[in-house]
Amino acid sequence: MSDRRIVLVIDRDEYIDEALEKICSNEALDSTHVWQRREIENYLLDPEAISEVIKAKLVAKGVHDDDVFSNWGPDPIRSHMEALAEVEKHSIRRRRVKAYVFPMPVEFHDTKAVNPASDPEGEKQEITKEIKANLTDNIRLAVEHIEQKVSDAVDKFEEEWMASDPLILCSAKKILSKLRQQLADERQVCFNNRDILGKLTTIDEDVLEAIQKITN
Repeated sequence: MSDRRIVLVIDRDEYIDEALEKICSNEALDSTHVWQRREIENYLLDPEAISEVIKAKLVAKGVHDDDVFSNWGPDPIRSHMEALAEVEKHSIRRRRVKAYVFPMPVEFHDTKAVNPASDPEGEKQEITKEIKANLTDNIRLAVEHIEQKVSDAVDKFEEEWMASDPLILCSAKKILSKLRQQLADERQVCFNNRDILGKLTTIDEDVLEAIQKITN
């Protein structure tokens, strides 16, 4: 008997709760973990850690100007990341609303199975027919009262955005990419995710929980 365990760790992205529940209910999985933040990189959006990384990189480049260090301090970095998150908010909202109105993944109806070994082309046709049938059902459901669904989804997103830290909901990959680009343009200095990880003083409980699920 194999000791192998299957643990699924998934980014929250724009999935709605119902879609995540479907993904995590797969009986083939021994355990699942959905990040409480949008993606794993969001745990690196730590202003203090990023500031320490940038300061060390600047010192290594021979910079010892307190005004420069102040510009890349924790508070300015947080403000800058929040401003970048606000710029990203529009596209995140559009993706979240679409996911709410037309949730994924698609749950397929059961159909009579075709033996792929004896009739491979028939199996392809069966799968194609099944997909088309489900897409038709989902599209039909999606367009019913679509104006109200979109309005409800927008209101729900705005409430969540206002009640939460935008650095939890934003695309951390894009935020970090823009931050790196700005630093490279202004100071010819670069840093990576591993640099930030090395400066984190605490590990979020959500990350510790995921590690526990993987290692147990």
